[in-house]
Amino acid sequence: MMKHLLSSMLLSAGLLLAAATPALADVPPPNKQQCDKAKEGDACVTDEMKDGACVKEMCTRLDYSDGSPPGTITEPCLICKEGAPVTNDSGGCSFQGGAPAGSGWWAVAALLLLARRRPGR
Repeated sequence: MMKHLLSSMLLSAGLLLAAATPALADVPPPNKQQCDKAKEGDACVTDEMKDGACVKEMCTRLDYSDGSPPGTITEPCLICKEGAPVTNDSGGCSFQGGAPAGSGWWAVAALLLLARRRPGR
């Protein structure tokens, strides 16, 4: 009885995990997300953590405008290409998606105040 329950729980967990992964059609092309909000020639870092620049390429995506099954559309997009020359250099560092520099100062201050207070002995 216990063996049957365990095997059905494992099977259920496996099916849930398999269903939770994104479909391959929904995954953007490699090195595309880094350049979604960039301009051609902006510096970027590839999926392999190598320096590069955003260059114009042709990308294919699924088009559901005519219903299912979807067709495909090929359109221009920007891809982070390793070794491509950077032509739009602002001279500063880019922390894409990072938090602003002073966003956590209040949390550090609160932790310091709590660390100073010691319960009475």
